[in-house]
Order: sequence, then structure tokens, then C-alpha cells
Amino acid sequence: MHKTTVVRVGFLGALLAAFVLWTGASPAWAADNQSPVTIRYAPMKGITSIGFWFGNAKGFFSRAGITLTLVDVKDPIPALVSGDLDMAEANTSQVITACSRGAKIKMVSSLYRTRAGWLLVGGKGINSIAELKGKTVGIGTKGSGLDISVRETLVQNGLDPNKDVTLSVNGRHQQAYASLESGQVAATIIHQPFATMAEENGVGKILAKTWKYIPDFHTGVIVASDTFITENPEAVRRMLQVYFEVNRYVKDPAHRDEFLAWSATFLHMDRAMLEKALALDAELWENNPNIDLKQLDATQDLQIKWGMQTQKVDASKYVDLRFIPKQ
Repeated sequence: MHKTTVVRVGFLGALLAAFVLWTGASPAWAADNQSPVTIRYAPMKGITSIGFWFGNAKGFFSRAGITLTLVDVKDPIPALVSGDLDMAEANTSQVITACSRGAKIKMVSSLYRTRAGWLLVGGKGINSIAELKGKTVGIGTKGSGLDISVRETLVQNGLDPNKDVTLSVNGRHQQAYASLESGQVAATIIHQPFATMAEENGVGKILAKTWKYIPDFHTGVIVASDTFITENPEAVRRMLQVYFEVNRYVKDPAHRDEFLAWSATFLHMDRAMLEKALALDAELWENNPNIDLKQLDATQDLQIKWGMQTQKVDASKYVDLRFIPKQ
């Protein structure tokens, strides 16, 4: 049994009705007379899944008859396999590896974006990738997509990651930011909003949007256990429907102010800085639920290239797209 932190969601009744009237929102699923479903769900944290967190707080899921039990786990795969979890947001390569080893789970949709918003940020005095030669570069976590993105970005800018720099495991998010700020690394791969924070606070300079160097590296999927898919197909379908309704809603310029105001409070960030952070990788917000099998192949090719996967598998066996929204 996996240790989890559980938060139950299923309130805001009167507020939701007022919200619908105030926004004029009337998504297709809101008018349906649908029976209640309960889903144990593990979302990604922070800005990575800010659309989901907004939709959850504003009652989009509750209004669609979905009661979410949010489960906080470091790695959702074991919890899905053990039956402690029904659905989760996860790293694509991690899911492929788990499935190839027999995990009874399926990728049922891409996330709202399929490429990760990882940025290579140089510390003080570093203004170009070329200047990293002979320096230490943070890779976040060894063997991860972060690691691959650093290596590919360096290679495509004329640096050999095995000879020209020293790669350092320096953690993620705040930990990676702190290593850059302290000078422990000359540059690091990092998520938003920390890249924008580095520039705004004079800690560093954004050197590269790494997704430009690995455009076909698929990084995010929604997964469900085989058992849950078999026993609750309607719950899977409705969860995906609302997930993408929410992410389209928050991307709509008509809802920008509402979304930014809520997100700044939720993330404890200055609104202007948050707006810059979100704008930098807005191009990634594709809201396309389809999983491109060619991207899964390209992802595995990169994993194999850098010694993080031994052989390619037929990833199509681990994909079930019957439930993705059709509109």
C-alpha cells in the first residue's frame, strides 16, 4: 500500500451556479443529465497543470458530476498498479517503460501540451550556450527528460555533453533555482516560473527553449488503470472531456484576467511575473488530446540514444484513445 495524501473535492454548489451565470459559460457537458462518478486522480503540481487546478477550484468537474479524490504521490505508476489510484498525469517515457514491464495501465490522452516547457537558464555572466564550455550544467534528475533536453540542446549547439561540460544532478524547481542562484552550476534546466524569476531577479538569463531542440519528445499523458477503464469507461470519458474544456477555457483571452488573478494567488506569485512566465511557453498549450504514435517512437529513440532505454517497444499497445473528446 502506498502512502498518499488525499484531498476530497466536491463542494462549491451555490458558488458554481453563480459562476456559470457570471461567466455565461455553458459547456456541452454542463447541460447533460449525467450520473455522478468518483475518480481517484493524481494531477501534476504547480504551474505544470495550472489549468486543471483552476478548473478544480472553480467547480468545472463537480458541475459535470465528477467527484475527485486528489491523491498526492511522488510516482503515480505504482499507485495505479496497486489499485490506490484510478487516473493520473504522468511522464510519457516513464509510462512506456512501466507498461513494457507489465504494468496494467493505459495512456488514454495527451496532456494539454505534449512538449515540456523546460528552459536552459545560464547564471550570472553566462549569455550564450557556447560560454558553457568547461562549466557545470544542472540536468535536474539523471535519466529524465530534463537530462535528455540538456544533452540535446548542448549537442545541437556544438558542445559535447560528455566532454565539454560537467553535468550535475541538481534537483528540480526550487532546488535547481537555488543551485543557479548560489553559483553551484553555471546553467540549469528548469521549469517555469523559475526561468522567468531568474531573469526578473537578476539571477540568470534564458539561453534556450529546449523544446525547440527536441520538438517530438512527448512528455505528458493522462493514464488510467486497466481495471478502472474496464469498470468505469464513462468516468474516463467524462474526465477527459472536462479536462480539455477547462484548458480551452483558461486559454481563451476572454477569461485571461480571471485565470491570471486566480493563478497568481494559488501559486503565491506576482501576477505580472506569472503572466510573463505563461506567455513564454504559450505555444505549447495545444489542447490536443491525441497521442501521436510517431512522437512516441521519437521519444524512445532519444531515450535509447542517451542510454536511458535499452530497446524500442511497440508503444501503440499501451494507448487507448477511445475516450478522448471528439470536439
